[in-house]
Amino acid sequence: MEAVEIYRKQLDTHLSNYKTLNQIEEKTKVSKVYIAIAGVLFVSFSVLFNVLHVFTTNVIATVVPAIRFLDAAQKNDTETMKVFGFYFLLLSVIDVFEDLFYDYVLYYNPYWVPRLSTT
Repeated sequence: MEAVEIYRKQLDTHLSNYKTLNQIEEKTKVSKVYIAIAGVLFVSFSVLFNVLHVFTTNVIATVVPAIRFLDAAQKNDTETMKVFGFYFLLLSVIDVFEDLFYDYVLYYNPYWVPRLSTT
């Protein structure tokens, strides 16, 4: 148990660098370590077992860069804003094409077709 406590303290000091986690810890009175572990477990479970996987990946793909974009906008960092602007443009184009052609790609090229070798 001592080794676990050492790792927990190291993770707590590393997570102290993130002001959002510090604010959540102050408001909820729940340790940053447990919040981070719960987040990692939720994302892992969601993606691996296809439970809310589309929602989870869309939130990660949009909310995290949006927060970084807003931080850059507050600091008037135009170079970073250009990068994230291009990111959101590319993300929206990919999302539109995925929504438009998803059914056609799976209909004409189904991924479940067995690849059997002739022996």
